[in-house]
Amino acid sequence: MRRYGTALMIAGLVAIGAAGARAAEPYKTFKFLVQWDGATAPLQVSKVGPLIQRTEVLTQRSGNAAANTATRTPGLSGLDPIVFERGLTQDMAFANWAAQTQSLAGYRRNVVVTLLDEQSNPVIAFRLYNCWPSAYEALPALDAGAGAVAVERLTLQCDSWTRGTP
Repeated sequence: MRRYGTALMIAGLVAIGAAGARAAEPYKTFKFLVQWDGATAPLQVSKVGPLIQRTEVLTQRSGNAAANTATRTPGLSGLDPIVFERGLTQDMAFANWAAQTQSLAGYRRNVVVTLLDEQSNPVIAFRLYNCWPSAYEALPALDAGAGAVAVERLTLQCDSWTRGTP
């Protein structure tokens, strides 16, 4: 009888663990929204490059250190450029923003990338601050023998980003 009770208790823990795992299931990468300052609706973007923060590693060793190894400490931190990609249409949003960078007038914007759950509810928002286009690919290589979609790419530099609720 005692073994049976233990088996039920273990089964109950497994069920609780399974429910907990389900609640912590990772979000999918194919449901998201992108919006930036001044846009009245989310942009039709098909890909967003990864958000990567890097910290430089500084290596230092004193000449009189007893150990023959160097010490590593964090140095300057920075953010990698972020690439936004979408199918080429008549929408001029990417081109217009890239042109503003050329004129140095009002070229910095904040961008919000919002992850959606499977029911399309917003769950996590990444806010990118003081972004500006450093590269704009207006037209990809064209190939009459390929069945590909024409895409445009906008590469953004940003000062910082935060992760929070939508």
